[in-house]
Amino acid sequence: MLAPVGVRYGVFDGCYSKAPRRGGRRKFSAAQRPQVIALACTQPRDHAKPWVRWSSAKLAAVAVEQGIVPAIAPSTVRIWLRADRLKPCRFHNWQPSTDSQFVDKATPVLDLYQHATDLAAKGEVVVCTDEKTSIQARQRLSATTAAIPEFPVQVSDRSRRMGALQLFCALLVATGLTFILTKTGKCFSDFKQFLLAFFASVHCQTCTTVHLILDNGSTHAKKQLGEWIASFNLSDSVKIYWLPTHASWLDQVEIIFSKVQRDVLTPNDFGSTTALEKTLKAYFADLNQHPNPIHWTYTKTKFLAKFNPPQIEVEIEETQLMAGCQEAEVEIYICSGGLGIYRLPYQLPSRSHLTGNLWKTGRFESANRHTDFASQKH
Repeated sequence: MLAPVGVRYGVFDGCYSKAPRRGGRRKFSAAQRPQVIALACTQPRDHAKPWVRWSSAKLAAVAVEQGIVPAIAPSTVRIWLRADRLKPCRFHNWQPSTDSQFVDKATPVLDLYQHATDLAAKGEVVVCTDEKTSIQARQRLSATTAAIPEFPVQVSDRSRRMGALQLFCALLVATGLTFILTKTGKCFSDFKQFLLAFFASVHCQTCTTVHLILDNGSTHAKKQLGEWIASFNLSDSVKIYWLPTHASWLDQVEIIFSKVQRDVLTPNDFGSTTALEKTLKAYFADLNQHPNPIHWTYTKTKFLAKFNPPQIEVEIEETQLMAGCQEAEVEIYICSGGLGIYRLPYQLPSRSHLTGNLWKTGRFESANRHTDFASQKH
C-alpha cells in the first residue's frame, strides 16, 4: 500500500510526525552522576567499608545504599568512569624523594640527558651506571616446555636455587651502547673493578670527559668514590653526578634492567650461575649490535614546572591603586614564559610593583583559565 501524498518517513507536510520515539526517558538526574563520580574519588574506608579499592559493582552498591540513586547497574558506573578517565580499581606505587636538594640534584642530570648527543660530538660521554643485584639462577625441577596451540609456555612452580650473580651495567646515553660485568659480590671493591674495566674499554678511549651518573647505593661509596677516581691518572676527566635519594626513576639504566627482567629473567630457568652469566653476556652482545638510545621525553622544563613552580611578577597600574579597591586588572608574568590578564577579586596592596608569591588565597580569573595560588605570607 502506497503512503498518502505528503507522508514519507514520518514526515507530514514538511513537519515531523508526533509519533512516540524509541527509547525511554533518562533515569538519572544531572546531579546524580557527579555524586557517583565523587564517590569514586574517595576511599572505601571513608564509608566504613573494609575494601581498599573500588570496583564498579561496589560503587553501584554503595551509591544505592547512600541513597544517591534508587538503582544503578555496574555497567552504567563503568561507562561514567570511562568517560571521566577514572580508574579507582587500579593503583600505582610511588616513592616521593625525601632529598632536601631534590631539584638541585635532578636538574643537571636532566640537562645531560637533553644534550647527550651534542656532548658526544665534543668527546664527552654521559654514562648511567648501576647494578642489578642478586639475580637468582633457578633450576626448574621439571623441564620447561615450549608453547603449543591453546597452551602457553609451561614452567614448573618448583625450582632449586643454584646461586646468584650481581650485574654491573653502564649505559651510554647518546648511543644506547652498554658495558657490563658480572660478579658474585656487590661491595665497593667489586664496583671499583667494574669502573676500572669500563675506563679501560673502547667507550672511553677517545673521550675527553666522562659524566658519570650514580644513585646513592652503598655499593658506590659516595664519600670514597671521588677520591679513589682522583688517585688515578686517567687520560679523561670524570665528573660524578649523584641522583637524589629515592629517585631511581631518573636513572636511564633502570630501563635497561627492566628489559633484562622481561627478556631474560622471566621465567627464570638456569641450571647454574655459569649458564646465567653466559645468557646475560649473549643478550647484551646482541643489544650492542643494534643499539637504540632511550627516547627520554621528561625534560628539565617539565620537571621544573612540577617540582619548582615559577616565581610570579605582578605589575599594577598606579591609577588602579585606589582606596578600598576590590578588583583590578593585573598582568601576571610567569618566569617560564606565560603571560595573561587576570582579575584580582580582593583588595590590592598599596604599592605598584610586587615580585614573588605574595598572594593571599585567591582565584585569578581570565576568559580561558583559572589559577589558584596557595596562601603565603609576605
